[in-house]
Amino acid sequence: MSITSAIVAVTALGVGLAAAAFMWTPGSPGRSDGYEALIVLGNQAKLDKKRAEVEKVRGAAMAAMSKKDGKEGKDSKDMKDATSMTETTATAIPRIISRAGYDITPFTEAEVNEMAKKLSPEDRRIVLAKGTEPAFCGTLLDNKKKGVYVSKLGGLPLFASGDKFNSGTGWPSFFKPVSWDHIRYVRDAAHGMDRIEILDTKSGAHLGHVFEDGPAPTGLRYCLNSASLDFVEEGQTLPLQPIKMEAAYFAGGCFWGVEDRFQEEVGVISAISGYQGGKLANPTYKQVCSETTGHAETVKIMFDPSQTSYEKLLEAFF
Repeated sequence: MSITSAIVAVTALGVGLAAAAFMWTPGSPGRSDGYEALIVLGNQAKLDKKRAEVEKVRGAAMAAMSKKDGKEGKDSKDMKDATSMTETTATAIPRIISRAGYDITPFTEAEVNEMAKKLSPEDRRIVLAKGTEPAFCGTLLDNKKKGVYVSKLGGLPLFASGDKFNSGTGWPSFFKPVSWDHIRYVRDAAHGMDRIEILDTKSGAHLGHVFEDGPAPTGLRYCLNSASLDFVEEGQTLPLQPIKMEAAYFAGGCFWGVEDRFQEEVGVISAISGYQGGKLANPTYKQVCSETTGHAETVKIMFDPSQTSYEKLLEAFF
């Protein structure tokens, strides 16, 4: 199965997780290249745009602090630490929330450096210098406990035990991540190979690579270094917790247009087109357009109630 085909298969999994009356149908990515298909699946273009906005705000805040303290242009430890800033400045930094509800706003350089102090030399070689641990030597390869595998650099949840499988390659392998937004994809042409490197989207830590020889339903194999991960057993507290999200449904006209507009609204985490009501369990777009199924074209909105409200979304909709 190609990565492009996997997009359709994986999205179909979401149907069982949604409300019984709601089903979303994704548009085809229209690309045959595996790397580009994963970019679409991970919504990476939009996330990159948000990351650029965060860095712009951080840069402006640092410049303002530098001017205030009379240290403009001074490259010092104090200036690097200034990225943590005061409470007032920190609240001005826009947050990036994944579709799973986690804050994936990139760590500052100072924060990454501080967390990296806890890594062993071997872990630093792999996590920071993009190294690879020897096959069949990782501490998590044979781990069969239930739980979540999180990034060793920052604790972002990356893979669930239920999505782990024995690939026989010698490295922990998974067929999908906890959230597609938690993984960042980069072309890797090192060592004369054409591979897709995977990174923790929040810390930038090197995790491993993804290949197209995994099992159903995705056909993907996320090949991980144990050194890049920590394991949190089921029942234990995750180092990072999801934010509170609420759902709202809006039906009207062409759902693609409604989805596009809502994706630009402050506080909206995700906007996904689908259908509500009707007589068929899994209608096609053509069937719904025939106006014989009773379905309404609907957009499911997940939003952060600390940044917006249902009333504000109603105002935007109407």
